[in-house]
Amino acid sequence: MKMIYYVIATAMVLSLCIVQNTYAQSNNTETNTTRSFMNCNIGTMKLFLSQMALSPPEIKFNLTDLTSPEVKQYISDACNFYHEKSGVWLSGSDNELEKEIVIKYGAELIQKVKTPEIIKELAEAYIQLNNETK
Repeated sequence: MKMIYYVIATAMVLSLCIVQNTYAQSNNTETNTTRSFMNCNIGTMKLFLSQMALSPPEIKFNLTDLTSPEVKQYISDACNFYHEKSGVWLSGSDNELEKEIVIKYGAELIQKVKTPEIIKELAEAYIQLNNETK
């Protein structure tokens, strides 16, 4: 049953990517800003989906957690926060610039953007798992 959620989530992300690339091809500044914001949201969702798929069984995180209004709002607020601070829309890619931005502003993000309980629990579970493997 869990596998069906991964397939559905992957199909949703791919659909969003196709729609985004099909309908947001303009050089209009407003369109590009919207497209960049969507890239940030989709990239963050892809990171969460990857975490969900690769998580050990001790880590409880599922698709309904990812699609909750609180998590969606958090992703949106985090994308806007990092863009306001750095002038760069993060895309969820694993490049050095994005890592530097997250490291530089991450502590401030935690203070200014309300983190949903499920994200806090997920982080704590990974920290605990990491401590147990040492």
